[in-house]
Amino acid sequence: MEIKDSEICFVTCADQQIYIDQFKKKYQSFYDRCGHRFMTYVSTNLPDRIKPTKSLKVFSLQNLQERHPESKEYETIDPDKEYSYYKYPWNIKRHIIHQAFTDGYKYVIWTECDAHFSGNIELLKSILKDQPTNSILTSCTKWRYNKVPKDRTFREYEKVCEDLNIKINEDYYATHDGTNAIYFIDKNKQKEFIEHWDTLTIQGYTRNGKPRNGWIENMAFVLGLSEIEILPLRKGIFTIRHERDKERTNKYIGYGR
Repeated sequence: MEIKDSEICFVTCADQQIYIDQFKKKYQSFYDRCGHRFMTYVSTNLPDRIKPTKSLKVFSLQNLQERHPESKEYETIDPDKEYSYYKYPWNIKRHIIHQAFTDGYKYVIWTECDAHFSGNIELLKSILKDQPTNSILTSCTKWRYNKVPKDRTFREYEKVCEDLNIKINEDYYATHDGTNAIYFIDKNKQKEFIEHWDTLTIQGYTRNGKPRNGWIENMAFVLGLSEIEILPLRKGIFTIRHERDKERTNKYIGYGR
């Protein structure tokens, strides 16, 4: 079955000027390769600084958060403050992914602002054609749960399950790093997937004990509850271009991380 351009949406977040600048370079590169063939969605708390086009929709983060008021309370981003990668509230990307689901896109492709699509449309569509329903493809680092030895990513597994009174399907209890991910989730399961992500995110701020709101840890619970499979994406679809660290950029180009 042929994959239509109109079934694919690229999504990202750009909530500070440095990321807006990166996004603009990325989008220009994307447009040079793909023209207006694919829609791009960007979530930002500075929407006036990104100009929409025929194939680029700009969404205010605050407007996206209206569907989940607790997000506006706990997940705030100061555009004038510089966040390290590990301090940035990455769970907010669920809002722009949710928007793409709501608008009917079949394949939602998340990329960070420094992750660039190679432009090989034929290769991308061949990958999407073979992607199983209810799966996430990523070329990033992946972790899978083992009872022994237990990776530190899963160290709060039993405690969170007890606190929230939830049961995880351990066959799907896995997670991944975040520069790229292709979501192909059945329409009937998308709502459940996002609701679990909402719940796990906010519990990270409100649960008794040490708060856990890292998106990597949360995603493991979301996948386990929703029974969404995480699968490897072949290298070469995306490359990383780090504006602040040219050596790191050169290290990852060609690895398609």
